[in-house]
Amino acid sequence: MRNWGYYIVVIALISLPATSVLAAKDNVVKGKAGIIDGSTLQIGNKVMKLFGMAAPSMRQKCKRGHIPWLCGAASRKYLLELTMGKEVRCIIVDRPFARCIVGRKDLAQAMIKAGWAVVGRGGSGYRADEEEARFREVGLWRTR
Repeated sequence: MRNWGYYIVVIALISLPATSVLAAKDNVVKGKAGIIDGSTLQIGNKVMKLFGMAAPSMRQKCKRGHIPWLCGAASRKYLLELTMGKEVRCIIVDRPFARCIVGRKDLAQAMIKAGWAVVGRGGSGYRADEEEARFREVGLWRTR
């Protein structure tokens, strides 16, 4: 007499890795990105915020000396330059947050390094990039 319980357990164990691969695949989004603001992009019907950083909102103004300027629009423009015409690959970390890459470039790190964003929740690994941008006075840190 066959022990069907044994076969059921074996089949269940074999199917486990396939299930986790499918779940992981659901968290990956690839394609051309529409840029909403300096930290938000859309691929297909998925809207995602870049994980680990914060950028000014679209209409936010910053001051350079006493002169206000549209730093939110400038931040969006830089993210658009990073992604224009390229495939963006995002791994959803915690909806709506995702780590997004173009080629080998981490978009959150690139935004922070260029001074167009600051370190946000979960982005402690980018702290040195923010300090470098401040030191070089680029992007939001530009004083003149």
